[in-house]
Amino acid sequence: MKNPVRLLARPMLASMFIVGGLDALKNPGPKVPAAKDVTDSLAETADDLFVSSASPTFAALETEQVIQANGAAQVLGGLGLASGKFPRMSAALLAGSLVPTTLAGHRFWEETDPAAKTNQLVHFTKNVSMLGGLLLSTFDREGEPSAAWKAHHTAEHVGIRGRQAKREAKLAAKAAKAEARAAAAEARTAAKYASAGAGLAAAATSAKAKQHKAEFKQKKAEATTSAKLAKQRAKLGIEHQLDTFDVRKELVKKQLTPDVADAKRLISSIRSDN
Repeated sequence: MKNPVRLLARPMLASMFIVGGLDALKNPGPKVPAAKDVTDSLAETADDLFVSSASPTFAALETEQVIQANGAAQVLGGLGLASGKFPRMSAALLAGSLVPTTLAGHRFWEETDPAAKTNQLVHFTKNVSMLGGLLLSTFDREGEPSAAWKAHHTAEHVGIRGRQAKREAKLAAKAAKAEARAAAAEARTAAKYASAGAGLAAAATSAKAKQHKAEFKQKKAEATTSAKLAKQRAKLGIEHQLDTFDVRKELVKKQLTPDVADAKRLISSIRSDN
């Protein structure tokens, strides 16, 4: 929403320039004597700054033409300021046109009559006051930041972003180093665990080998014992067979058919003899 103060103040400030500019366009003659010294001085300065020797000069312009050009500038600037279309540019144009107008029309320092001098001084200070208002309008951004402020803010923002990015890069580098150290520590721990596992596996293998050896010795001992027992059984069997043979032999000799008790007594006697 437009500010109502600006909508009212701009046409009020521009009204004097529109009226004065139209008067200068229509009736420049009465203003020529007061403006001639100023226009001639401005034309010489413009020739020195902008015009080459082969080009037409500003000094060739008539004073009335300069007055009318200044009036046209005031009318255009006043309309632009009053309508609010180009308020800042229009205010700058009006400020530029007011300076020569004031210097040409209100030279109070040249007046000898006190009343006239006072009158010219009043008009001079009035124009200076309007010039101040125009300068304020020139730099009035209606609350929007200026280009300089935007550039400074952008540069500051870019600087902040750059410093932030730099800090983030440092933090990322530190994090990467920390991760690398952690990975190295994990690798060392894994290597230690692998070495310990290999030692345990070797120990387990050695224990198994010892166990197998002990089992082999035990089986060997059992086999030896079994062999001894078998040998003893064989020996006993042979002895039993011999005993039986001897008994049969004695029975044949004696031609006896003893009963079991007699056979046992006979076997005992034969063993006692042997």
